[in-house]
Amino acid sequence: MLSACLMMITIRDALGVRRANGIHAKTINQMGKELSEKNIIKYKPIKEVLGHKPMEVVVGALLGFFIGLAFSTL
Repeated sequence: MLSACLMMITIRDALGVRRANGIHAKTINQMGKELSEKNIIKYKPIKEVLGHKPMEVVVGALLGFFIGLAFSTL
């Protein structure tokens, strides 16, 4: 039961939180670039980490399940 809860937290983090942070970082960088071009502020771009796509999360979950299953049968 604990492993299922940790799995759901990890999936939520990979799909939602990191992806949303990446989208926000991209928007902030666009705004900062526009302000720098107009010489309003000096802006240093922040790192854009886009997180994982849904298919990557599904494959990762399946891979983790099968690796765990393999090790539990050893």
